Amino acid sequence: MKPIESLSPEDWPTALECALGHVPADERHARIDECLHMLANGVLDPRSILVARENGKIVAGQVFVLLRGSACALWLPGRTDEHADTLVRAALATCRMHGCKFAQAVAKPGEEPWTTPLVRCGFSKVTRLQHWRRDLSELPPPRSANLRFEPYRSARHIEFAATLDRTYEGTLDCPELNGVRRIDEIIEGHQAQGTFHPDFWWLAYEGDRPVGVILLTEMPDSLTWELAYLGIVPEFRGQRLASVLLSHAMEALRNRPALHVILAVDERNVPARRLYASFGFVETEVNDVFLFLF
Repeated sequence: MKPIESLSPEDWPTALECALGHVPADERHARIDECLHMLANGVLDPRSILVARENGKIVAGQVFVLLRGSACALWLPGRTDEHADTLVRAALATCRMHGCKFAQAVAKPGEEPWTTPLVRCGFSKVTRLQHWRRDLSELPPPRSANLRFEPYRSARHIEFAATLDRTYEGTLDCPELNGVRRIDEIIEGHQAQGTFHPDFWWLAYEGDRPVGVILLTEMPDSLTWELAYLGIVPEFRGQRLASVLLSHAMEALRNRPALHVILAVDERNVPARRLYASFGFVETEVNDVFLFLF
């Protein structure tokens, strides 16, 4: 058995069939077609598909995706045996070689058996991530406060980065990642999600003091935007400013050709969940999050 990185296009269907072993059979064909389209259009790098061969035949596959900002994502293994362990370790070794500082994998309820190779290879289940959504029809009235919002600009980068960094102090959203990456790597990761619009990244001020940041990202369908991040610096928490920041972001989308806003929140972050519920967001799905720190 030998993991390899380069595959010929003729190998792609078999490799994907093996890599997507965790997907129910009635959904797998559509997923394979989707992945083949991504490979053909350069969205998915064939070098990120590792396979195990026996007597020259592909018997197992593992997909990993290098992300900007020194991170990577592993798909769930397609098997649960030693072949899967070998491929997960090979994927982690490749990600380490590329300078990744953490790897992440997510599993839907019911997919727990497919996470066992990840755990054997050093991943830890850290939390459950809730995905929320709100239609942009009938937005509530804006919530006012004595805050000033300035969009992200390169001339404001240092203050923006410093404020963003401070909002992570005492965070309830995946605190296991605190200190793992530099703030410039975190910003790079956010900029790579969807389409980055600097006019929809804001630094909020009370007077001349920055109090928090809020980031919106346009998703590929252009009709959905993601609330990628909302954070308040420690000394301004408990003053209901997060609701003002969220209201500002929602208002900014009022005149956009957008239909929905989505977000993901750590289930342990009860204050954030209460905030989103008060704005009419509803939970749509959950995923268990597994992390590996290099």
